[in-house]
Amino acid sequence: MRKDFVIGIHPVINAIKEGIEFKQLLIARNKKLPFIEEFLQKNKDKRSLVVYKNLSEIERLFPNSQGIVMFIKRFEYADEEETVLNVIKSKKVLLAFSGIMDVRNIGAVARTAQASGLVGGIILPKHRSLDITPAAIKASTGSLLSIPVVRLSNLRYFVKDLKRRGVSVIGVEKRGSVRYDMLKYDLPICCVFGSESKSLSDVFLRDLDQNVYIPMSNDFNSLNLSVASSILLYEIFRQKNFEL
Repeated sequence: MRKDFVIGIHPVINAIKEGIEFKQLLIARNKKLPFIEEFLQKNKDKRSLVVYKNLSEIERLFPNSQGIVMFIKRFEYADEEETVLNVIKSKKVLLAFSGIMDVRNIGAVARTAQASGLVGGIILPKHRSLDITPAAIKASTGSLLSIPVVRLSNLRYFVKDLKRRGVSVIGVEKRGSVRYDMLKYDLPICCVFGSESKSLSDVFLRDLDQNVYIPMSNDFNSLNLSVASSILLYEIFRQKNFEL
């Protein structure tokens, strides 16, 4: 299995906190990293995996690394069935997208999802979404290592299966029939968004339990996916009186 890497202080620290195993830790000489130093003191078996180099050498290979690079195994996607069962049991939210290709988008989605504490999984299609790469993990400041990410072949089939299990599925679309803050959100639910360039189809929307819209002024066309999902998540959080 080929190695991938995580760069930057906060992404690396978050990866360690999540228990991600690393093959090598590249650190700039004389770099003060209290958390890393404490971690290595407690885990002496990991010291042999640390390589120290000059900051200039690291930056030449990994620009904007902040002097630390963690080499890890390829990102492991979550199991679909296990993720759904956990969401139902813990009464959380699934965020499903018909497509995401921008690392900044998926990074921001994951950060808000972790901040809200409501999200039990992010659902991405196999053929219209980016792979979770080190760049995406860095953009999420490590949040993508904390939230299950599922890749699936057929989002429409997935939605129908959720409904059979009693999970409400809410579409977020400018043609929605209910304003997003007028709907009562009973967990567990799955919130479905379009892609960065295409809305959900009329046929797909008919499969869903409800469709909500986020009002926009001046005939503005659409919101960024990460912004739209953030607005919806915090409305759900508000309805729960900001309590988990």
